[in-house]
Amino acid sequence: MPSQIKRLYEFGAFTLDPQRRLLLSGSEPVALTPKAIETLLVLVENRDRVVSKDELMRVLWPDSFVEESNLSQNIFLLRKALGDSAQERRYILTVPGRGYQFTGTVREIGQDDEEESPVVTSHTRSQVAVERVVRGGGWPATRSTVAIAVVVLLLLAGWAFLRWGKTSPPAAQYTQLTNYADSATSPALSPDGRMLAFIRGENTFYGPGQVYVKLLPDGEPFQLTNDNLAKMGPVFAPDSARIAYTTADRGAWDTWVVSVPGGTPRRMLPNAAGLSWIGDQRVMFSEITRGRYMKIATATEIRAEERDVYEPPQSEFSMAHRSYLSPDHKSVLVVEMDSRGWLPCRLVPFSGHSSGHPVGPVPSKCTNAAWSPDGNWMYFSADTGSGFHIWRQRFPNGDPEQITAAATEEEGIALAPDGRSLITSVGAEQSTVWIHQPNGDRQITSEGYAYSPAVSPDGSEVYHLVRAGSSRAFVRGELWVSDTTSVHHERLLPGFLVTRYDISPDGKQVLFAAIDSAEKSSLWLAPLDHRAAPRQLSGDASRPFFGPGGTIVFFGREGESGYIYQMNEDGTGKRKVTPDPVMYLMAISPDGQWVIAWADYQGEETTQAMVAYPMDGGPKKLICSACQVSGPRNPGGPVLSWSRDQKSLYLRSILGGMSRRTIAIPLRQGEALPKLSPLGLRSDRDLLALPGARVIEGEDVFPGPSPSIYAFTRKTTRRNLYKIPLP
Repeated sequence: MPSQIKRLYEFGAFTLDPQRRLLLSGSEPVALTPKAIETLLVLVENRDRVVSKDELMRVLWPDSFVEESNLSQNIFLLRKALGDSAQERRYILTVPGRGYQFTGTVREIGQDDEEESPVVTSHTRSQVAVERVVRGGGWPATRSTVAIAVVVLLLLAGWAFLRWGKTSPPAAQYTQLTNYADSATSPALSPDGRMLAFIRGENTFYGPGQVYVKLLPDGEPFQLTNDNLAKMGPVFAPDSARIAYTTADRGAWDTWVVSVPGGTPRRMLPNAAGLSWIGDQRVMFSEITRGRYMKIATATEIRAEERDVYEPPQSEFSMAHRSYLSPDHKSVLVVEMDSRGWLPCRLVPFSGHSSGHPVGPVPSKCTNAAWSPDGNWMYFSADTGSGFHIWRQRFPNGDPEQITAAATEEEGIALAPDGRSLITSVGAEQSTVWIHQPNGDRQITSEGYAYSPAVSPDGSEVYHLVRAGSSRAFVRGELWVSDTTSVHHERLLPGFLVTRYDISPDGKQVLFAAIDSAEKSSLWLAPLDHRAAPRQLSGDASRPFFGPGGTIVFFGREGESGYIYQMNEDGTGKRKVTPDPVMYLMAISPDGQWVIAWADYQGEETTQAMVAYPMDGGPKKLICSACQVSGPRNPGGPVLSWSRDQKSLYLRSILGGMSRRTIAIPLRQGEALPKLSPLGLRSDRDLLALPGARVIEGEDVFPGPSPSIYAFTRKTTRRNLYKIPLP
């Protein structure tokens, strides 16, 4: 019988197999969702024209209604898998106002059904080649040639084994365990491996969400919590009858516990985060001792017999968030961060007698860790610059090996009791920038992870960061500008990784903080018309704002303490704005009369609060001690901000947790702050009681020139839990 001819598409290093719905990079499969593969196939098969978004939506989802963000997510995943950057679109081009077009050079290849499609591994590729030789496709099939072929096959198989053992193993078969349209994160397994706990919420570290549990492999997930608290790190008790989890509420990190299969959660330990059981009645957890300084400690469930396990370097921003005890109870893996962001994971002795050393990939951002049941392997969720993936390292001194490398990201690790598989959260997120104007909302960006927007003084342009670089900083990216028609986009500062920026009141200059390869932050000033090169103003400084009278206000350090400083635009005349140390600088009023900072405030007792300091040195004012503030670690909208005309003050909802809204408060002429109680704002009720207060549904609001214009972001996040076999 004659064989049928199949078509394959080759472009660059990639091969697309339409029949198998498979994309290969060289000989390795690229992990993509089925819809992403279908999207790519439609674009490749119609590469001679622009495919409209409406057409793509009809083809991909013919029988259901979905939002356009689903298509944007597919395009985002494809660009990440194909290596398309915001600066160079080699394969998928956005045609503003029309749709997308595949622009890569495609070669169509005919293939017999009897032949294998492009093979997955070097081993199987070699095997097919040898089999063809033996069948007569090449050399005569004599005994000698067969013997030679077998030897070649064995040598190549051995080479492949050594190669995978030292770099990354072949692509694993993922088994999907949840199927949500939003996100499932933070997986945890019961000691017997029969139950899976997780948080249904978009943030893989901590954030709004609820704790769920399901019986493996196919049980229906059951919701255990129903509250507004931000959560992280569910973990089973040794008897599997309880699940503990961490809540983060107004600067307090507490451990709560809920029964399985359900009941009323109760607070188990205050000031205890990342708790895990290390015996029937003994636990290990993170504990804040001052400011935001967080160490690792161990104690009984009622906090008796407490002792320190690990104390990070002495800095108020050092936080050891999570800890994982080895099976032999001699070593601990620690997840930690400092003021600049996540650090590589650390291996320390459980005895507490040493500060240990970094493990896993270095440098990297490491957010989760785990041990194999036999203690021979350490596992990490780490980002070395290409997103979060799973790594492993033989204990104690092996070389780190990357074991997942999909277009998606993988965070969270739950090792199966038999050590043969793990469960992780697989997915991706996208952020787009929008502008609100009197005539409605308009999308400004559609590519990359765009965030931290700012509207130009005349309202005609929107600046924003596009996430880039491998820095540990929570907020970092390349600075772009787009006009409000979304037709023109320009990268403003090539070569700079920007963490914060401010546009001058006349719209002619940009003041920004940038980080270098050594993670040092410095301040720069640049004209927006490129008539002169960017000029460095100060080193070891961050969070800059244009101040009154041609000055610059910024955050800097003196020893272990942080302060608000002011200097001239030429970098001279540096001086402290206030004598009080602060944790970080948050905002400055448009009239330059007030700076807002997060700092210790002495009322009936000392507490951390949002405080307003007058630039002229007068008495400070308490704004809020109950607000949800994440400071320099916050990639979202400002907690407090003003419209440029100072007619409105914007405050993010105090409730935090599941609440996602901003309160806009009108201001009178010459007024920068409304009249507040000496106790400050303590609830959303206090906010809404202010005259003229109105609610904006959305927490990431960035004010524009007037109250009727502001920028905001919309995030699309989808993550689900998958079981991955281990090599």
